[in-house]
Amino acid sequence: MGRPSRTETATDSPPRRRDQIISTTIELLSRHGLPGTTTARIAREVGISEPALYRHFRNKEEILLAALDEVSARLLGLMMEAASSERLVAEKLRRMSAALYEFVMSHPEEAVALFEVFSASRDSNLKKVLQEKFLGSLAIVEEMLHEGVKQGELRPDIDMALTAWKVVSLGITLNFAAMLGLSHVLTEERALSAVDQLLQDIVLQEEERSEDR
Repeated sequence: MGRPSRTETATDSPPRRRDQIISTTIELLSRHGLPGTTTARIAREVGISEPALYRHFRNKEEILLAALDEVSARLLGLMMEAASSERLVAEKLRRMSAALYEFVMSHPEEAVALFEVFSASRDSNLKKVLQEKFLGSLAIVEEMLHEGVKQGELRPDIDMALTAWKVVSLGITLNFAAMLGLSHVLTEERALSAVDQLLQDIVLQEEERSEDR
């Protein structure tokens, strides 16, 4: 049960309270799904009144997007950090995939929260924002692929858009596996094997590099 609600005072730190609302929303999405994550329940769990909730967010949609931003930013940061020491694009993608696997399998509640937010895409405004975020993920991968081709590491004839979709699709599969508790089926070894197979198809082989010189 949440704590008894109280009137928010001037001594409450807005950034701290905002973070509290976001983390509570992520937890509730995992436990109760989107329908059960009401603004009344969020406020009750945080320990404030429902009207006080709207001092930090205009509506429930804004709270959901903030929760999505929190999980997405943390995940992207971990993936980029994992790849930062690598020079080759293929190895960067592999390290990022390994970091993604570790994150979603050790934080299944956040994988569920992501799914729940995306399931709300029937709302036209939310759908537009989610589309932009998804296309942004594809753009990041495409940019990396272009860089790999430019460096002479990846095949110049690969379909950038399609390959980016394949990479992101693997990430979506990992989210579903984590959400369903299937880490014993989709082990890290199997997940990275799928990544390696994909990379093998796009990496320029040594004999092909020799021909291009």
